[in-house]
Amino acid sequence: MTTRPAKELVALFIDAENTKPDFEQLLSFCRSYGEIRVARIYGNRDLLRIPRWQKACTQFQLTPVYSEKGQKNSADMLLAVDAVEVLYLYPGVTTYIIASVDSDFLPLVHRLRKHKKQTIGVSTHYPPSLLRGAFNEYHTLIRPEWDVFEFCAQQFYLAYLDCQVFDGWALADEVFFSLAEPVPFLRRLHQMGFDSFFSFLKNCRMFSILKEKIHLPKRQLVSYWIRNPFELNSESLSETSQNRRREYAKSYFTKNQHHISAGIPRLMQDFKRSL
Repeated sequence: MTTRPAKELVALFIDAENTKPDFEQLLSFCRSYGEIRVARIYGNRDLLRIPRWQKACTQFQLTPVYSEKGQKNSADMLLAVDAVEVLYLYPGVTTYIIASVDSDFLPLVHRLRKHKKQTIGVSTHYPPSLLRGAFNEYHTLIRPEWDVFEFCAQQFYLAYLDCQVFDGWALADEVFFSLAEPVPFLRRLHQMGFDSFFSFLKNCRMFSILKEKIHLPKRQLVSYWIRNPFELNSESLSETSQNRRREYAKSYFTKNQHHISAGIPRLMQDFKRSL
């Protein structure tokens, strides 16, 4: 990595809801671009007041900016507004580093580049290709010693974001088969000692899980719907929404008989036999 001149000024904006609190590596990376003049981290109070987050903010002198709890994209809006404000208040800042995998920051990145600012994206897991291509540079920081389980959970969560159908719910089978590399994913699960995909899902603790029976001609299947618990509303789905979800599951399983013929549990068994 080429070291930038120290005279270059850097503004760092961290999306806490899409970044893990391991800032030693992140700050070291950011300092390679110059002197960090602004360093702010955005998230709701419940998140940023967790002891490990508070400790990290104090240790690395990150200014916390609290968003409204339960307000969708509240932290993203605050980050974008502050970045534009810094654009005018600190004209000497030449490099903007945004730590996130959220595609909502695309307009911000385009605006910063329009003002001839260098934009650097960074995250602890892999971002959508559209976001990665918007920055002048994008870097994924993954420590070799990070737990494989956490890596798998992050990969699965990113796939889940692309498969949400009804009010944040996604069909677990659809999420799994949308992974770029499902077989290597199974290999990692097997290395961690999981005997099934759903055993991993339950231990992932990132999702609420809803189990439903699906009645198809000549057979009955079980569908697993998952949803990020941080996105849950207090209101339950209406009967109409529940029926639409069941019909979606039936349609998905009907169109993907080649997956159903083995199923994720069977695929896991076949994979283990092939080792």
